[in-house]
Amino acid sequence: MKPFDYFQPTEIHFGTGRLSEVGEVVTKYGKRCLLVTGPTELASLFDKVKRYLEKSGVNVEHFDGVVPNPTTDCVSAGAEIARAFRADVTLGVGGGSSIDTAKAIAVEATHPGTAWDYLWFRDSQPTEQTLPIIAVTTTSGTGAEVTQVAVMTNTTEKTKSAIFNSRIYPKVSIIDPELMVTLPPHVTASTGFDVFCHAFESYLHSNASPYTDLLALEAIRLVARYLPVVVEDGSNLGAREAMAWASTLAGLCIANAGVTLPHGIGMTIGGQCPQVMHGEAMAVTYPEFTRFTYPYAIGRFAAVGRILNPYLENESEGIAAERSCEEVDQLLKKIGMWLSLEGLGVSEDDIVTIADNSQVLPDYKSNPRIASRDEIYKILTKSFRR
Repeated sequence: MKPFDYFQPTEIHFGTGRLSEVGEVVTKYGKRCLLVTGPTELASLFDKVKRYLEKSGVNVEHFDGVVPNPTTDCVSAGAEIARAFRADVTLGVGGGSSIDTAKAIAVEATHPGTAWDYLWFRDSQPTEQTLPIIAVTTTSGTGAEVTQVAVMTNTTEKTKSAIFNSRIYPKVSIIDPELMVTLPPHVTASTGFDVFCHAFESYLHSNASPYTDLLALEAIRLVARYLPVVVEDGSNLGAREAMAWASTLAGLCIANAGVTLPHGIGMTIGGQCPQVMHGEAMAVTYPEFTRFTYPYAIGRFAAVGRILNPYLENESEGIAAERSCEEVDQLLKKIGMWLSLEGLGVSEDDIVTIADNSQVLPDYKSNPRIASRDEIYKILTKSFRR
């Protein structure tokens, strides 16, 4: 068996109704909490969180300036509030953008410079001064609630990158599927497909292990069964629970294995064209990615293809692997994520820049087939118009 390591320091509180524990959880780490959220479309939820915190004796300051594809400007604005308030804990409530912003604020508020100075490749890294982070997720998607990653966009440089450090694992994550039932269908589909990507890419990753394989395959099974259900009927709490668990499993995978080529391209798409949601950036290149990669990981593609279509159990591994590409296509179509770059507002000039920068992040190196710049450009051009 392949030698491997597995590390997960986040305490997970999973289940319907667990939001009520947020005050008790936060008090273990601080009494002056910066609540980090997006704008007020979830105002009733944020008010409920504040009541739970205040009932537990926690002083709360609310930063509601999180934007999709969070920017360095957004992080700096939150960090300034955190310092002025003398926050001793950050609480991210929302999707991956809110949780990643809470992580980055926890670094910038306690270190010289900005969070951008502590990216994964920098000499300077977050220290023990980093504020403790608590996460409450309202989507089944990014896995940010159980990872050591905080993704940000530098709008000046049109670059998207991340802090990657074990000090920004959330201390505690509350995963309450009840918070997800009002998520709109397209956001449900976009974040839900990201769950599939996390699991699939971890399964293909050069750092995959027997542990992450186990989690990844179960996450893929859950997505295949329940994502179309929640896109069709977001109020189905049982299906929401299944997707929340799939997202958690996939997040645990990427924290210990990682992601591959589509995420490197997708991060670059988001940096160049911030109007594109992360899940959209994944979905738009997946049809070309699967066909580019499957001949180099026949057994693994076959296993995923057989989850998506059990009838492939009767086919050879080679045929099942090839057919897995069509099964991923069908999943995308079923959930309304059959997209084109042109339809997402990405121009042909943007494609050139995206191809030029898609190897800045190292994710492509962990793909079973390593793509050149020109091969990435070909994937993008084929994804431009459908």
